[in-house]
Amino acid sequence: MAASLTLTYGSLNLTASPYLIEYGTDLGAPENESLALAFLMQDGEVELSSRASNRTIQFNVLIEGASLTALASAEAALVAETERPLNTLTVDSGDGSPAAVFDVFRGQVVLQRDDTWEIARTRRYTVTVNALPYPHSPTKFTSTGTAPGGSTTTSLDTCGATTGWSATVD
Repeated sequence: MAASLTLTYGSLNLTASPYLIEYGTDLGAPENESLALAFLMQDGEVELSSRASNRTIQFNVLIEGASLTALASAEAALVAETERPLNTLTVDSGDGSPAAVFDVFRGQVVLQRDDTWEIARTRRYTVTVNALPYPHSPTKFTSTGTAPGGSTTTSLDTCGATTGWSATVD
C-alpha cells in the first residue's frame, strides 16, 4: 500500500479537493547562526554555531474549481491562511510515522499564471513561508517529574572570609 502525504495549512487540507499539492515541496532546513573565528590562523576559520534560525518552506498548490467563483473562493481561503501572523503547517507522510507540525509566520502567495490552466479552471500558486527551525508533535504532552526521596543539603562556600588572603605585586 502506497503512503499518502497529507499537508494541512492552518484549517486547509491542501491534499483534498479543491487543492492539490504539486510534487517537489521543500520543507527547508534550519539555518545555523555561525560566528567565524579567524584570529591566529593564516588560512580558514573556525565556525561556532550557537543557535538555529528559522527555515523557509516553499510549496506549489494547484486549485481546481467547477466555476470561476469556486476558484476565487478557494484562492481567498488560501490567501487568508497565508496572511495569518502565526499559523501551522502539518505534514503527515501517511506511512505511519508521526506527523510534524511547523509553526509558520505570515507568508506569500504568488500566482503562476498559465492560459491553458485558466481555461481548465485550474490555477497554480507558489506559497513561501518562514517557520521556526524545528517541528513539533501535533499532540502536546507533559511529563511529571518524580521528587527524590528525603532531603539533600548542599553547603556552598559563601566567600565571606575576611582573613587569610595574601597577594604579591611584582
